[in-house]
Amino acid sequence: MSDIGFKVVSLAREWLGKEFNPGKNEQCCYFVRKVFLQAGKELGVTKNPSDNFFPTDAGYANSLAGDDIGYRINKISDLFEGDIIFFKNTYGNWPEGTITHVGIYCGNGEFIHRTTDSQPVAQVSLATYCDGLKFVEGRRVF
Repeated sequence: MSDIGFKVVSLAREWLGKEFNPGKNEQCCYFVRKVFLQAGKELGVTKNPSDNFFPTDAGYANSLAGDDIGYRINKISDLFEGDIIFFKNTYGNWPEGTITHVGIYCGNGEFIHRTTDSQPVAQVSLATYCDGLKFVEGRRVF
């Protein structure tokens, strides 16, 4: 793991069990942005999201999923700690393949994410999150 990857995961773990913007919907992307900013890495907004869904702004999960934001990782087995991971169609009536959730890979097949507006930040298994069927890609930005 790189130094920044270690720092990102350590900072994300500090949020475990704590609320992040309680009562506000769609905060997973803001959580990822906050952790990376705490680690000294400001994340931009992609001009060309890999799911081809527009519009994007800093609050959409797909706003970090573009080749101008790190490089793409297609297989879970290739992820490193601190990589950003993306999931499709986790809620709502978005077109099939739309990236709707994002988190931070922390190793051992698990990731840290801001789950919902009423639950604290959690670390969960990729294999059990949405039955392991929603992973789209990862992004390495360091």
